Amino acid sequence: MNLRLPNSRCAAVLALASAALLLPSCGGDEGRPKRYPASGKILVDGKGAGGIRIRLHPIDRLRDVDALNPSGVTDDDGAYRLGTYEEVDGAPAGRYKATLFWPDAPPGQSRPKDLFGGKYAKPESSVFEFSIAEGDNQLADIEATKAAAPAKPRPTARRKAEAGPDPDGPSTK
Repeated sequence: MNLRLPNSRCAAVLALASAALLLPSCGGDEGRPKRYPASGKILVDGKGAGGIRIRLHPIDRLRDVDALNPSGVTDDDGAYRLGTYEEVDGAPAGRYKATLFWPDAPPGQSRPKDLFGGKYAKPESSVFEFSIAEGDNQLADIEATKAAAPAKPRPTARRKAEAGPDPDGPSTK
């Protein structure tokens, strides 16, 4: 059995060609908008609170399901960092309104209730407005208040059918 090995120049060209073919499939940023680091803090009744989910909605596309919505989750001190495609890869430049959701329990079998009572859930009525610019962005603190009672989770289609008509009226979605 006589195996013929390629010369070193041929092997180098083959290696470079293979690498060039593989690079586009490595999840690069091609076609994605540039993102800039953005962080801030959420205070509830004057104190930092963990587990609050913040989501930014582009002002000119508030209800567009195809719009990019950078988001983050607060740590125990209320600090968060935004991410768009990955956990903390930043946010595209632009003007945004923020929504907040504070689950009453960690993810699990049941749907969590919002400890803000849904007060900060709709981008159209949000009072929290931010601009993301090129470079590092330190966003203004958000001052929020905890609801007297958490909002009930929206019933799923199956539970709605079993429970009868929705006492809160038709869905606004």
